[in-house]
Amino acid sequence: PIVYHILTTNTVDPQDFCGILMTKNGCNTTNPARNWTIEIHGEKPPVIPIVLPDPAQPTLKVLHLADTHLDPLYIPGSNAACDNELCCRADSGVPDSPEAEAWFWGDYRKCGSPRWMLNDMLTNIVDEHPDLNYVIWTGDVVPHNMWSTSREFNLQVVKETNEMVQSFFPDIPVFPVMGNHEANPLD
Repeated sequence: PIVYHILTTNTVDPQDFCGILMTKNGCNTTNPARNWTIEIHGEKPPVIPIVLPDPAQPTLKVLHLADTHLDPLYIPGSNAACDNELCCRADSGVPDSPEAEAWFWGDYRKCGSPRWMLNDMLTNIVDEHPDLNYVIWTGDVVPHNMWSTSREFNLQVVKETNEMVQSFFPDIPVFPVMGNHEANPLD
């Protein structure tokens, strides 16, 4: 859908298209509209040392949740070293070695987060920090299957993650912000 949107709403030649979407593959655009700078007027202000508050002042305990990237399609043992933008799913191909298999609790390679890992993480937070004052939740809950997301899939993941956060922090204010992957197309 993202590529279709670009092709149908912009006048982009093949070199420009390659330079926009495939920079990792060594493509560069020659379109001057893509090369830009921002001028910041004035001098950099002086660094002012931070004055710490008196230790007797009241404090708040804040949880910052970010980039949970729930993947409801995560499968332990699936291929975590695939050629797709997102692995650890049924469509990731067969792992060519035991080292390429996705781990049960999640995988740091090109994988989203399994729901049981997020549940375990939130359980640990609630157990270890029962005195939270509020939660700042800065989004990015959708996994990185950037070229194959849909509005419906993204809404499902946002809804499921929201329900999960609400269930763990029912009496604590949560201040959510949408991340750059929640939209479809993303960003």
